[in-house]
Amino acid sequence: MTDILEIKEVWKTYQMGAEKINAIQGINFKVEDGAFIAVMGPSGSGKSTLLHLAGILDQPTKGDVILNGENIKELSGKQQAKLRRTKIGFIFQRFNLLSQLTAQENVMLPMIKPDQEKARKILDRVGLSGKYDRLPTQLSGGEEQRVAIARALANDPVLILADEQGNWTPQTAG
Repeated sequence: MTDILEIKEVWKTYQMGAEKINAIQGINFKVEDGAFIAVMGPSGSGKSTLLHLAGILDQPTKGDVILNGENIKELSGKQQAKLRRTKIGFIFQRFNLLSQLTAQENVMLPMIKPDQEKARKILDRVGLSGKYDRLPTQLSGGEEQRVAIARALANDPVLILADEQGNWTPQTAG
């Protein structure tokens, strides 16, 4: 199988005043195509930091993050943004839906070319048929989560990163 993500000797250090905090120290792992993995640990153990590094939302202090065969530190900021936009789907802890946009519009947001038909098909897959025009305030918490999942699937990503999604399953995502 192909490695979609490889983390090699990754460290992330934050400066807090005079003190240096090592949020991640020498992490190594690979994610193969088709794999479903969970990163678990107590609060403050670096799970979200690791997801931010894997999702190219932050850069490691040292080490390598290789996504879909590309070492992110060898890419320009623009190339990193394109890789993030086209290859990664994010499901954030608080969903980050835009309140003034409908479910369908939220799903189309990351699309390079907005595609209403595709957005509706993805919403159908996550069980939101007929709720395309609802605003986030008109949806239950579970429905908002499914819109966030649908948005993460919008660009057919090679990697989906979900932060604190304890009740998310591959079946929920379709």
